[in-house]
Amino acid sequence: MAEQLPEVAETEVWLTSPGSLLKDGQRLREAGVGIFLNGVPIGSHMYKPIIVAGRWFEPGDENVLVIYQEIAEDHNIAVGDTVTLDLGEFGDDTWQVVGIFQTVFTDGFGGDPIYAPLNAVENATHKYSRGTQILVRTQERDQTYVAAVSDKLKTLYENRQRDVDLNGSGTTFEDRQFADSQYAININMLLALAAILALVGGIGLMGALSISVVERTREIGVMRAVGARTRTILGMLIMEGVLQGTLSWAVAVPLSFLLGRPLAQQMGQIMLDINLDYAYSYGAVFLWLGIILSISTLASVLPARNATQISVRESLAYA
Repeated sequence: MAEQLPEVAETEVWLTSPGSLLKDGQRLREAGVGIFLNGVPIGSHMYKPIIVAGRWFEPGDENVLVIYQEIAEDHNIAVGDTVTLDLGEFGDDTWQVVGIFQTVFTDGFGGDPIYAPLNAVENATHKYSRGTQILVRTQERDQTYVAAVSDKLKTLYENRQRDVDLNGSGTTFEDRQFADSQYAININMLLALAAILALVGGIGLMGALSISVVERTREIGVMRAVGARTRTILGMLIMEGVLQGTLSWAVAVPLSFLLGRPLAQQMGQIMLDINLDYAYSYGAVFLWLGIILSISTLASVLPARNATQISVRESLAYA
C-alpha cells in the first residue's frame, strides 16, 4: 500500500516476535524482559547494525541469529555458539549465532533486539506474508520532504482503516534528534570543559607575559631610549604571546592524534559501556588554531599595553 505513493522509493516488511533466549537450558534474561526477535529480509538495504564480531545475514541462512553485544558479553556467547530461542506459544528451537552487533542505546523499556532472517522467523511463528513493521525509503532525503511523506502514509492507512499502530511510527531524523538529545549533556559538558581549559590557558599566558614585562623593564627602557615606538613594543609583545599559543597548538595536535582514539574508547566504556566509533576531525584542528590565536592575542594585549606605559626614566632606574 505504501508503494502507491509516488514519493516512496522502496518498502520493506519486518516480522517481530517476543521471546526468550536460553543457553544450556538457562534463560539469559529475567522473566518478563526477554528479547524481541526481528525478522529482516536477507539482502536488506534498509538497515544493518554495527557488526563487531561475525557477519550479517547471507543468502541461504536459516536458523541463524545476530545478537546484541551486551547479551553476548554478559553470558559468554561467541560467534558459532548454539542457543535455544523460546517463542512462547510457537515453541522453541535451536539457532546458531553468526554475528554480534553493537548499538549505542535501546529504548530501555522493551526487550533487547536480536535479528534473524525473515524467512526463518516466518517458519518459526507460522506467520507467512505478514509483518509487524514496515520500513519506507523516500525518493528524497530532505527532512521536510520525509516528514510530509510520513504524514501522507499515516493518512493513507487511517483512510483505509487498516489495523496499524501509527503511534509507533517515526523517521530517521526523529531517531537522530532523540539520540542527539540523549548525549547532548555529555557533549555540552566536554565543550564546557574545553572552554574552561582554554580560558585557564589564556589567563596563564597573560600572567607569564606580565612577569616577562616586569623582568624586561630595563630592556624596554633601552628600546624606548633608542627610539622604539609604542606600536613596535606593543606588536613585539603581542607576537610573543601569539607565538607561544601557536607552539602550544603545534604540540597539542600530534598528541590529540595519538591519544584521541584510546581516550574516546575509554570514555565510551565508562559512560555508555560501548566502544565509540572514532573519527579524527581535521577541521577541528584548524578551528582550534583560530581559537588559540584569538585567545593568545587577547591575553597579550594587557601585558603589552602595560609595557608601553613604562617611561624611560622609570625603566632605567629599575634595579
